Amino acid sequence: MKQDIADEYGRLKIRLIEEVNGDRVLYTDSKTDFILGIINKAIQESETKLRKYHPNDCKEVLELFYNTIHSINAADYTNSQLDAWASKEMDLYTWNERLLRNDYAVVAELNDIIVGIGTADDTGYFDLLYVHKDYQRMGIATLIANDIEFYLFNKGAQAISTDASITAKPFFVKRGYFVQKEQSVWCRGQYLTNFKMQKAIQEVQT
Repeated sequence: MKQDIADEYGRLKIRLIEEVNGDRVLYTDSKTDFILGIINKAIQESETKLRKYHPNDCKEVLELFYNTIHSINAADYTNSQLDAWASKEMDLYTWNERLLRNDYAVVAELNDIIVGIGTADDTGYFDLLYVHKDYQRMGIATLIANDIEFYLFNKGAQAISTDASITAKPFFVKRGYFVQKEQSVWCRGQYLTNFKMQKAIQEVQT
């Protein structure tokens, strides 16, 4: 399947090349870029693998967490809020214990790089979902969310709940979660806005 997608990507690129003043150029109109983007995304998704979190992953996951929050979430939170949310003072031991408290923790890997982390509790709580800042909009969050929701479905949870940031809220809304309430959470001297959200378990695609 992966090779078929890659072959089609290559064939499409070849068909889009033509001669201009003796030079071979690739069309770059918006429609072409859109098509190539979809194909490239499919290739990346097919190569991304999920596996259980291991304590040896902690340093890489902590760096992913810090860098993602201070770049991707910067559009919705102030610098002071970002520093409170993801502090440089976080230590590996505390972060590892934080992840191991969850009943289920998975990392997404692409080309031997951890590009995502997701965690959940058997009670139906979807705890963490972060994607590497350099691997956004590649279907990684969807891959992790599908896996976690299926895990909770198999554990017999009646509903899935999460506390979504301003940044993450549209992603969860698109997946069928609804906002129960807006929250202002005190964190290391700053108030952070997030949203208590929930999704009925029967809505999970199996």
